[in-house]
Amino acid sequence: MMEFAIFSFLVGTVFGRRFTVIALLPLALGLALATVVLNTHLALSEGLKRFAAGAIALQMGYLAGSIANVWRSRRAEKDDDCLDEHSAD
Repeated sequence: MMEFAIFSFLVGTVFGRRFTVIALLPLALGLALATVVLNTHLALSEGLKRFAAGAIALQMGYLAGSIANVWRSRRAEKDDDCLDEHSAD
């Protein structure tokens, strides 16, 4: 279950850096499909636990990717401001 959550977190991070929040709906549907396909040998309650853990990790990853994207853009703006100040001299 931990591997699935880690994978979901990493996918969420990548999508958080590149896409808007609308991308989470198809990702969650894909996650549900992957949970059903990969966990056919488990009981229903265990499959739902894995889906819940994956969905939470996906959303946490999306949040982390979004925060990293905002931090990166603000840092780039700050670096551009520093370059402008030095070129004015």
